[in-house]
Order: sequence, then structure tokens, then C-alpha cells
Amino acid sequence: MMKIGQMFLDGGVYQGARVVPQHWVDQSTLPQISTLGAVPYGSDYGFLWWVGGGAGRDFYFANGYGGQFILVDPDLDLVVVAQSNWRGKGWDEAGAQWYRVLTLVAEGLLPAVD
Repeated sequence: MMKIGQMFLDGGVYQGARVVPQHWVDQSTLPQISTLGAVPYGSDYGFLWWVGGGAGRDFYFANGYGGQFILVDPDLDLVVVAQSNWRGKGWDEAGAQWYRVLTLVAEGLLPAVD
């Protein structure tokens, strides 16, 4: 997950090798459709990335079940990944866990790094 986030932060390049075209990174991390507020911190959706922000920061993130995500804040030159134990959790509990972890990063970590 970290390698994917770092590759996107670096414009499609990982360890000096171009993996995906720069224009794909640019287009996929731009808003393509509004979520109409359905996803916390992701007011829009690009191509496989939620685009939004929180606590005054703009970022984009890939989202997984129950607390898995890759968050990229280009202005801070920062990638944050999270993995959570989701096994055995129902949809509501997994969703609440995802929200708590993402909120901790968006509202706590990013402002502290800034």
C-alpha cells in the first residue's frame, strides 16, 4: 500500500522507474464525480481515488473495508497507510472503525505535521 501511495505522490514513478503515466496520476486524482457528501473526507471521486480533505488539508485516498486506506497529501509530501483488523466485524462496526482511523489521520496527524 505504501509503495502505491508513494508512486502516486511521485507522479507515477517508483524508485526511478515510470510505472504509470503522469497524466493518469493527474486525472485519477482529480474530481470526476461528486459523492454529494456520502463519503466522509471524500467529497468527490476520481478514478479509484476519493478526493477531498479535512482540517484544512486537501488530500486523496484509496479506501478499503474496515480501516484500510492509502492517503496522499501532496502539499505535505506525505503518504499515510492504515491497516485495521476487520475480520469478524459487521458492516456497521467496520465502517465505524474506518471512520475513526481516517478521522485520527485527517484531524489529528495531518494538522500536527503541517
